[in-house]
Amino acid sequence: MHKRAVFFAAAFAALSLGRADAASYYVSAAGSDSNNGLSPSEPFRSPARAVSALSNGDSIFFRAGDRFVLPDVLTISRSGSADKPIVIGAYEVTGGEVSHRVTSNRPILDGDKKTPQPGKYLGLLQVTGRHVEIRDLVLRNSGGLGIRFFETSNGRVDNVHTDGTYYFGIQAYKSDQIEIENCDVKGFGQGGKFHGETSFPNGVSIRSSSNVRVAGCLVREGWGEGINSFYGSRNVVIENNTLYAIRNVGIYIDSTQNADVRNNIILGTADSLYHRYSGQAWTGPGIALNNESYQFDGGLSTSAIAKNVRIYNNLVAGTITGLAFWGQHEATNWQDVLIANNTFVDNQTQIQVTNKKFTKTRIVNNIFLSLSPGTSDWKGSLGQAGIEWQNNYWSGGKPEGGSSPGDVYEGLVLEKMSGWLDIRSHADVSWRDFMPAGTSKTLKAGAETVLSLVSADFRGKTRPSPPDLGGLEAGDDAPAERRPKAPGAMRSRLLN
Repeated sequence: MHKRAVFFAAAFAALSLGRADAASYYVSAAGSDSNNGLSPSEPFRSPARAVSALSNGDSIFFRAGDRFVLPDVLTISRSGSADKPIVIGAYEVTGGEVSHRVTSNRPILDGDKKTPQPGKYLGLLQVTGRHVEIRDLVLRNSGGLGIRFFETSNGRVDNVHTDGTYYFGIQAYKSDQIEIENCDVKGFGQGGKFHGETSFPNGVSIRSSSNVRVAGCLVREGWGEGINSFYGSRNVVIENNTLYAIRNVGIYIDSTQNADVRNNIILGTADSLYHRYSGQAWTGPGIALNNESYQFDGGLSTSAIAKNVRIYNNLVAGTITGLAFWGQHEATNWQDVLIANNTFVDNQTQIQVTNKKFTKTRIVNNIFLSLSPGTSDWKGSLGQAGIEWQNNYWSGGKPEGGSSPGDVYEGLVLEKMSGWLDIRSHADVSWRDFMPAGTSKTLKAGAETVLSLVSADFRGKTRPSPPDLGGLEAGDDAPAERRPKAPGAMRSRLLN
């Protein structure tokens, strides 16, 4: 944990590039590009005019409720500083007072399915400058990506909705110190859905990047993978997100080292549009670990093989596989992997383990619950050397090769015990549905060996000793704020 604390504490700490006279530029659909753009009473009309005026340390604010059709990509090449990032955001005027935070009626940047040119890997907002924060916007109909951080550092996205992107919703590409928080990423992968593209774009993509956090986002109704960390990424935290109706994989840890996947809800769907397998009513896996060979064929060193991954307090239901250990590349060695206190319920298979090398992998305090006809607790080679199984719940009885003396095989009742495969909206299921009833035999049946890391449950409730199995401790609701605070400066300052 100390290594992650160090990089988070150092986040957004860089040489200041800002100016003492940094300007804020305003853009309104009712404005004029002959204005100076320096106040809501003299706004520019076009986003491109504001970008052309931008210098290091400046910011741009679009009027709430306005829609701007972009004839070209908006590239933010200027940089801010650690204490004054460039902000690309929104404003509204109420009673003569100007606010630079907008929670509803956010301005829309629309690519009209033409910008970028369809099939190009560019963001409707392309960020190459450092210390740039994008917030309070809606980005629609991009011919490429919604937002792309490209070979940069110290970027942040907050309260942004992307919808209908040809490829990815939001991507960090060869970038460092990127935070993506409180975003709604919907309808990504339109190229595959409607145009026959064979690539699997992501809602949130972390490619060849380091020190990235994705938190509190809703990623939904996508044609590719939900949140994907791949191609040698390092130091990644994926927490407190909800993923629904993701056609391929909900959360994909692929060729990534030092990753935490925690406190996420991942749900399948009854909507056949997002069913991946012909004739089967399933999306792709909820969580998958892999080392896809094409990345190494493309120049990635085998030193980037995934390892040091922690997956805990996640709630996964209605996918084809709750958790899948794959490992396509022959050099795969699942080293220092912890799977702890997750609840996998009514996936076609709760956990799949392929025949690969394992070193110091622990699978502890999980619930593997199969309810519907045709579902099962496990698939594959559970008894491989290098895997330690401890205190798990199995609904189908003792598994071959994956059992331990502390296992529980009966007596579990969740608040929701049917209808997991009938989900039509992410709002159809809440974390409370995963809660064990107070009489369940999984209560206080957990091993204490992971309490130093998994000290609280999905909603932030302190785990007792011994803990319950699964992602939730039974009992009263926890405090309303369940999201763990990111250490140090990674929760960047917001400009008011």
